[in-house]
Amino acid sequence: MIVPMKKVWILIRPGWADEVIALLEKAGMLHVSHVEPTESDDISRIREEMELLGEALSIMKQTGAGRGGGNGEMSRDEALDAARRVMELSGEMKGMREEISGLKRELEEIGIWGDFDPKEAGELKGVGIDVILFSCRENELGRIPEDAAYSVIERVEGRCYCAAFSMGRLDIPFKKIPLPASSPLEMEEMIREKGEELSRLEEEITGLAGPALEDAFARLEKKLDFEEVRSGMGIEEGVAYIRGFVPEEEAGRITRLATGKGWGAVVVEPEEDDPVPTLVRHSKLSALFQPVMSFIGITPGYFEYDTNAIFLVFFSIFFAMIAGDGGYGLILLAAVFAASRLMPTLSREGVRLFYLLSGATLLWGAVTGNWFGLSASGVPLLGDMAIPGLSAVDAASDETVMEICFALAFLHLSAAHVWKGLRYYPSLRAISEGGWVLLLSGIYLLTRSLILKEGGLEPSFYLILSGFTAIIVFSAQRGDGFLRGLLLGLKGLPVSALDGVGGLSNMVSYVRLFAVGMASREVAAAFNSLAGGVGFDGPFSVAAAIFILVFGHAVNMLLIAMSVIVHGIRLNILEFSGHMNIEWSGIPYRPLGGNRKKLSTGNPEVCSPP
Repeated sequence: MIVPMKKVWILIRPGWADEVIALLEKAGMLHVSHVEPTESDDISRIREEMELLGEALSIMKQTGAGRGGGNGEMSRDEALDAARRVMELSGEMKGMREEISGLKRELEEIGIWGDFDPKEAGELKGVGIDVILFSCRENELGRIPEDAAYSVIERVEGRCYCAAFSMGRLDIPFKKIPLPASSPLEMEEMIREKGEELSRLEEEITGLAGPALEDAFARLEKKLDFEEVRSGMGIEEGVAYIRGFVPEEEAGRITRLATGKGWGAVVVEPEEDDPVPTLVRHSKLSALFQPVMSFIGITPGYFEYDTNAIFLVFFSIFFAMIAGDGGYGLILLAAVFAASRLMPTLSREGVRLFYLLSGATLLWGAVTGNWFGLSASGVPLLGDMAIPGLSAVDAASDETVMEICFALAFLHLSAAHVWKGLRYYPSLRAISEGGWVLLLSGIYLLTRSLILKEGGLEPSFYLILSGFTAIIVFSAQRGDGFLRGLLLGLKGLPVSALDGVGGLSNMVSYVRLFAVGMASREVAAAFNSLAGGVGFDGPFSVAAAIFILVFGHAVNMLLIAMSVIVHGIRLNILEFSGHMNIEWSGIPYRPLGGNRKKLSTGNPEVCSPP
């Protein structure tokens, strides 16, 4: 659930600002929303220093360095000097890696001619003899001029690598390879030396105190919060004021704090246009989906909905239908079990989520009789679990699966409007959400009739017409007169018509579950067929077939993972959320004194005191 918030104004004397901010930071419950732009030279400098430390810490994390150097505390200047040194070393390491890569590429290109000294070629040129390196196909050797003196140095897979010698102009009809500045042996020595230098640079970064830099970053973070609150407070007629938001259950505590310290405190309900932060308190069920929401990085607005629980239910179904294979479900189940045992620091919610997803995939694969792209028909136990009308190898079951997709679409989208209707109740607007359910019912019947060639075409028109009428009449009712609401609804008729067409598009969109699931099944079957064509007649063919199976199914599982991200998440975040009018523009609740997740350089909203 989204925790109810209260808007709080703290009224103080301007001279108390530092003490008040320090006490609010210690209390750790007020999410400050600035009333003035938070810009000053000090704030800009702190942000720049935090950016420098953040980049240095990111480099340390990427290189796996920075864990040494002890945990001693650094001063602000020492930490910044260390961060600058990390950036300097990182630049040197990047240049060193590029030089090593260039030498390796040059050595790979020239090494085929064996070890030779380019200086000797230079000496020959001094007496009028040119050395030309080139390569060609073996059947192209005849194109070389007859009077050319050349030698085939190496032959590799039908290609000849040659050296030609000339005392004048020699026209070789092949691409010439420039002579390097150093011999292959010298290049190998240079690569070794630069590799040692790179290791030395890495060791220097490792010797820097990463934990101390993290502590310095945290101190700067607190300093930035402090300066932003002081810069962002308003002052009028000798009274300074701080605006913020607190969870409803904390409103009494902040009021008592203000009373005890002699501050003024005004606690009111937030208004719809207030930048209210969102604090979501999850149940054990809804917490399971939070890893996905954290991965996407979105937060519902305060006046929107906590959708985690319903997303979890439908996402599990979408995941299972896209993967569509009981064998893959078993592999995922085993992988989650192994990961939870080998990496005890994994998020419990994440582990439980993947147990649920693997179980759902296993169940769907069992009822469709699909195991690693093979039919379970005739296999003891596995074949008994399959439902004939859903068989993955029976083309007749395709329509049944598509019908399930449309039914899911109707339930999913209708749930959004029922939920909205319950929030609007007892307002007349709740009736418009019932109209949406009627409209979706008609679209569902229309879709089945047009795509699956089933009955229901005539009833669909009556449902669509009645639903659309209810939407027009009641969607704009705001309690300021029925006739006014009706006129506003008629004014919005074109938009409502487009929304209705969008509802049809959304309904059809769910058939992607069938299409992607079928595609993953066909990919698995194709690799099975390829492995079967190689055969299992001898050790080499068995090894090749096993490699094809392992590689093919691994690739298919990777494609399935990408499909789940693209399609499974989309149906929740776009289709469902669109019908809920969720914009995902929420501000995460972060009380003063809490951890800053992102460094914001924009100006907060400017507002007036109460």
